[in-house]
Amino acid sequence: MPRRKHYDTIREYDLQKIEFQVSALERVIRDTDLRLTHSGPHGQALMQLRKDLNTAVNLLNNRPADYFRHNGHMSPQQVAWHDEFERKCRESGRLPQGEDGA
Repeated sequence: MPRRKHYDTIREYDLQKIEFQVSALERVIRDTDLRLTHSGPHGQALMQLRKDLNTAVNLLNNRPADYFRHNGHMSPQQVAWHDEFERKCRESGRLPQGEDGA
């Protein structure tokens, strides 16, 4: 039986497939969440699932597990951290998913 070569990092194609499925699942979770009370066990389970999916996607993209892309104003510390993170990504030759390099 032939052996498969194993890699330490995920292929870009596989990562895009995973992110596509996660975004589809998050849309369903968001729609379902609107019909649930947040204090109930199902609402809490959906909230935990969203957090876990976000953590997994961040780790697959070589970002810190708690990374959150802010679209609004950031504090000077957040800007400094984000700039340092992008610099390290450029040096390694890989931009995080969703980043256009601008």
